[in-house]
Amino acid sequence: MRYFPLLVLALASASPAASQIRLPKPKLPVSVPSASSVPTRQPTYDDRVVMINDSRATGLLRGLKVEQDQRPALERGYKKNADDRAAAEVAFRRQTDGVNRWQACMMTAIGIDTVAQRRLDERMQAARDRNDERTVKRLEDSVANAMMTKGPDMAMAQQAAMQPGGKCGPQPDPSKMQPMRVIPEPSKPLADSLVVLGAGAAGLTPEQYAVMKERVLAYLTTATADLGRSSYVWGPTELSTLHSKRSEFVKFQEYMTEH
Repeated sequence: MRYFPLLVLALASASPAASQIRLPKPKLPVSVPSASSVPTRQPTYDDRVVMINDSRATGLLRGLKVEQDQRPALERGYKKNADDRAAAEVAFRRQTDGVNRWQACMMTAIGIDTVAQRRLDERMQAARDRNDERTVKRLEDSVANAMMTKGPDMAMAQQAAMQPGGKCGPQPDPSKMQPMRVIPEPSKPLADSLVVLGAGAAGLTPEQYAVMKERVLAYLTTATADLGRSSYVWGPTELSTLHSKRSEFVKFQEYMTEH
């Protein structure tokens, strides 16, 4: 009977209730990626793309103000330059047109058929082009013979037409013709001139200034939720700077969009 306690213990250990006891599993630590380990896009800076920090953003605002203020005067200057060049060309053309009209009048006055003369000139030029000297000589002789026959009458008609009050009037004096006034075009387009002015005020190169304007405008026109998906990339410092100066840049958004 002394083995009875051992038997009871053995039976208890084999009971179904004992078989349902489970020890809790230890909880393993879950690794959470740190902010620095999350992959983010970063811009690549070089001679063209410079970081938009506070000082450069302030410089860009200064450059945009200079652009906006100087644009009306520059536009007027560029328009005047274009108008002056066009006027000089028209004035010179009028002088040559007067000479051409006088020559055409004289040919009519002395009885030269201008259409026939032009065709004769074309035939002679074609003969020269194909090195047909025989035809050239024949045509020249026919002209000489015609001039000998009509020469006296043509000379009298020419003299009468050249008289003051005559059909054609005196021959224009070539020495009184003014040479065409040469007015140089601006060395660069208006937009490029404004970029140079703005870049100088901003303390940037023209290329850096133009690229920064483009990136700032892209930031202003991109929804905050879409900044990470934009084709443009901004670094954390740049986004912080742009956010802090957004209200100042918004004042120039329409100007940057149009120009």
